Amino acid sequence: MPLTPRLRGLLQAIATHLQTCDRAPTVAELAVRVDRSPGDLYRDLQVLQDLGYVARGDANRRALRLLVPVFQAVPVVRCEVHGQDMPADHTCPATGP
Repeated sequence: MPLTPRLRGLLQAIATHLQTCDRAPTVAELAVRVDRSPGDLYRDLQVLQDLGYVARGDANRRALRLLVPVFQAVPVVRCEVHGQDMPADHTCPATGP
């Protein structure tokens, strides 16, 4: 099942947080990063878990890990302006389409 743009964005946000912070994000941190409510994220995280993209534990609020490399799940391109990988369908405001 292909991921919706919303789920791809969430998966990319998780991967970015893991790369930059070297720890799993909390739902509150993800909510800020993707500008959505925690309730929406809980549902989307459950969908990603059901599809086998992430695993969530009950031990603590940071018990979230990727089960597939994000580059398999979310095509990315390198944004030279920002110096980071971005989803392939993302348009960089500095460089345009």
